[in-house]
Amino acid sequence: MANPWKLEQARANFSELVEKAIQGETQLVTRHGHPAVYIISAKHKTMDGKKTLFDVLQLAPKIEEDWLERDKRPAREIEF
Repeated sequence: MANPWKLEQARANFSELVEKAIQGETQLVTRHGHPAVYIISAKHKTMDGKKTLFDVLQLAPKIEEDWLERDKRPAREIEF
């Protein structure tokens, strides 16, 4: 997946965003710095009932490694 689009960029360059989605490249639009929506081609739609959950997940954009940082604090103790 390409770099995310800020909402303002997506509005100003909507034709380019749509063209990239049509070419099969899922587009992420952010709002206030957080992921807001993904734009995908209509040929990847799932409303036709012909795709399985696995098919849908295969189309999902890959998460970057640094997207979620692991908490390095030790686990808390739990009393049983």
